Amino acid sequence: RGGGAAGGAAFGGRGGGAGPGGAGGGPDGLGGPIPAGGPGGAVAPPAGGSTLDPSGMPAVPAGGPGVFPIHAAAGAEYGEGFAGNAHRHAPDSWLASVKYLVEEMGADVNGRDDGGYTPLHHAAARGDNETILYLVSKGANVKAVSRRGQTTADMANGPVSRISPYPETIALLVKLGATNNNRCASCAP
Repeated sequence: RGGGAAGGAAFGGRGGGAGPGGAGGGPDGLGGPIPAGGPGGAVAPPAGGSTLDPSGMPAVPAGGPGVFPIHAAAGAEYGEGFAGNAHRHAPDSWLASVKYLVEEMGADVNGRDDGGYTPLHHAAARGDNETILYLVSKGANVKAVSRRGQTTADMANGPVSRISPYPETIALLVKLGATNNNRCASCAP
């Protein structure tokens, strides 16, 4: 993942350079509205590979940004099993960080990172029901699908072998309208 300087270093992500629109990579530097073909679009398929992208989003340009500050604040990389051991954060600061970015900085609650994940996907991967309810109250789309075909409920359902499911979070997201594809990677025998 790339991410802007703020999204990477300040929030514990993998970091990366500033994108075309500033620290966060978008026109507003916060993951706000992006012109077609900008971040959140499909990654170019490998030679001879499939062009199918379940998210239906346009391609991310080569060298395009990876994650925006809102994704990092919501828990980017937790659902992929890489950051749970590496993130450094102040305990109980996730929601406060997300609220600040949305309310003070105008971050887009439906903004997509390079994998097509929304802040809601990232909060779901951590089982953070409080942040989920906040994002939904601000218009987050519970039916968003990532480039890998993962729904928000899928992210709460043990998307990789290193992460256990969050049953209460799955139930909440399904109640809110998300689809649970029952693809728990950590539940396999």
